[in-house]
Amino acid sequence: SVSGAGNSRQMGSSVVDIKIDCRSIAGIGLFVNSVRNCNFSRLYIMSPTIAGVKTTTLGNANLAESSDTQRCVFDRISVRAIDDAATRPAHGLWLTSHSPVGSNSNTSLNIFTQCDMQMWGGAGSGYGLFLEDGDNNTFINLRVSRAGGTTVEAVRMVGNTNCDANHFWNLSAGGANSVTIKGTPS
Repeated sequence: SVSGAGNSRQMGSSVVDIKIDCRSIAGIGLFVNSVRNCNFSRLYIMSPTIAGVKTTTLGNANLAESSDTQRCVFDRISVRAIDDAATRPAHGLWLTSHSPVGSNSNTSLNIFTQCDMQMWGGAGSGYGLFLEDGDNNTFINLRVSRAGGTTVEAVRMVGNTNCDANHFWNLSAGGANSVTIKGTPS
């Protein structure tokens, strides 16, 4: 969506059947920002340096309506972040919101099916799923595998204001510390 107090959120877009090779240069393979009812399907994202897929939102004052990223389908997305040291800090899926995190809009009410994250897993690595600010998302058959060590979580959920009621079905997260859920500091 295009930032502007009079602009509306984009709806109904699709990205299907594409290989995105970031070549250890591009930070994000697919950047999804304040959209609704979109379809992202059968994507293969290689060698990002920040995230394979990052969903976020514009600030609430930047659109004429709610800026949540909602009711999107992410189906059969594969992210590979293991081939180059520059890619190892990258997250597979990163769900967040406009800064500051925990604002009134976030990534919510989306469905993720059969997504496969190939991550490094050693010290300094990214997470297969980093759920920083998102609620009521559904994850079906999410798989995170590791090529390196097992010191970093496969799935990390941070308890910000809007990070609740996410649902997981058939989560496969390998290695030590495979899932970490943290509350809000107080």
